[in-house]
Amino acid sequence: MHAKYPVTSGIIEGCMNVIKVIKRGACGFRDFEYFFLRIKYAFLPYKIKQEVKDKLFRNCSEYLLPPIDHQK
Repeated sequence: MHAKYPVTSGIIEGCMNVIKVIKRGACGFRDFEYFFLRIKYAFLPYKIKQEVKDKLFRNCSEYLLPPIDHQK
């Protein structure tokens, strides 16, 4: 079948694996809505993920630790 039609289910299997990993770590999730948001976020393109992170964490610089000075 693959020799005649070069179609595989590899992409779908990879997506299902990502969902399984999120589900395995979902023990502490508050509700299903947050779980589904995590799944949607996992499949966003990288550029859009960066835009979302920049928008969420734009004003969080005061919470960051100061850089470590190893020269002391």
